[in-house]
Amino acid sequence: MSRDDFRILSFVNHIPVHPRVDEFLAETARRGVDAVCSQGTGMDFGPYMLGSGTQFTSENFRENVRPYMRFAKEQGVPFVFSVGIAGGRTQLDECLDRVDEITSEEDLPLRIAVIDGEVDREMLAERIRSGAKAPRAVESPHLSEMLTPEDVEASEHIVAQMGPEPIMAALEAGVDGVITGRALDVGIYMAPPLAAGFPRGSTTHMAKVLECAGLALHPGDPSEPIYGVLERDAIAVYPVSDTQAATARSIASHSMYERDNPFMEKNPGGYLDLTDATYTEVPGSGVRSEGAIWVDTPYTIKLEGARREGYRTIAVFGVREPAFIDCLDWFLDNIRSTISGSPRFGHLDEGEHYQITFDQYGRNGVLGPNEPLRGRTPHEIGLLVDVIAETQELAENLAYFICMELWIKPYPNRQTSAGNLATRFAPPTINVGPAFSFNVWHLLEVEDPLELFPYQVVDFPRGR
Repeated sequence: MSRDDFRILSFVNHIPVHPRVDEFLAETARRGVDAVCSQGTGMDFGPYMLGSGTQFTSENFRENVRPYMRFAKEQGVPFVFSVGIAGGRTQLDECLDRVDEITSEEDLPLRIAVIDGEVDREMLAERIRSGAKAPRAVESPHLSEMLTPEDVEASEHIVAQMGPEPIMAALEAGVDGVITGRALDVGIYMAPPLAAGFPRGSTTHMAKVLECAGLALHPGDPSEPIYGVLERDAIAVYPVSDTQAATARSIASHSMYERDNPFMEKNPGGYLDLTDATYTEVPGSGVRSEGAIWVDTPYTIKLEGARREGYRTIAVFGVREPAFIDCLDWFLDNIRSTISGSPRFGHLDEGEHYQITFDQYGRNGVLGPNEPLRGRTPHEIGLLVDVIAETQELAENLAYFICMELWIKPYPNRQTSAGNLATRFAPPTINVGPAFSFNVWHLLEVEDPLELFPYQVVDFPRGR
């Protein structure tokens, strides 16, 4: 039997749980709900977590998802979560350990379909050797135009951003919920209504609005959930909190969020066309939108991989002396020259054996060469020294060399004998560990959306 609407509650599972979560869930129960969905993967934080296999504290994840998992079970509806920030295998496994704790502590038996988002590198390299094509997703000199086996082998970890289809297949197993590694943000929200027979255009549009929870509302706060009602040819979006509202501006803005063409959301197998979408405010602090269209394209899956570039050491300083600020750019350039001409480091090439970055917070530190407000002299600068080298020892030695240059070397019009700047930490050099860059950011052509993503049904608590 066809349904008239599909109702989804959305939250972000790596943001600390909101203190009013029980109120939000009670209000959702009053309205009715068909699925609880939450995205918890993304590359907003750069390549480090993917390359290192780490994530934010999973204790936070555990306490955030706990009430929502319990709620979904009480309401008899499925939950769909992507987890682990970068969404690799080690992050997924750590989050599953936390789910084990929740289900044991809450006496909450659950059957969960688990979908791994990490790609076997040997399999992928062989696939490329056999003729599979994967062009780069963005034009960047740091990415091969077409993915190569060498790119694959150089990556520490590679994840694939699964679309909704693997999740739909897992939901058909009759589970209480689905937990994935790396996944398309909107795919988490598309899967339940698509499995229920709703059209792809309006489904994808609602998924786009819901993906960051209360960030799409006004004022934007992603720690609060958001509530969406999907119709056949329209969506309606509401807050569940009395501190937020959906406005035409906030919902339209989030519909156009994070892409170069605001009217086109590219996804595996097609794109969402919002050229003719309309946004109308409705009672209940909500917004109703119509006019979204889905356009089919060949199916590709985005691959993300991180390569280790070396090891990082940093140092943090405060600069306040006006004469030093006046000549700071010259002084930093002079440090580079001193390093390249020194007996200890002169045989090394910057760019090949090490990289040095000086970020001046207070003068172009955030936007760098793109800063529009140039020419202003600040009274104070926070100086971040960032060194990446082949080994941690080399990075630390270079950073210490730089620190001593900054502290004691003379500069024009200096009034003191030394102490050019203030040191924030002792010791001044802080070893951060491995440093990574994205070297795989490519679109793999596939014939079957499921082929990289088998699922496994697991009973929790495990071993029960």
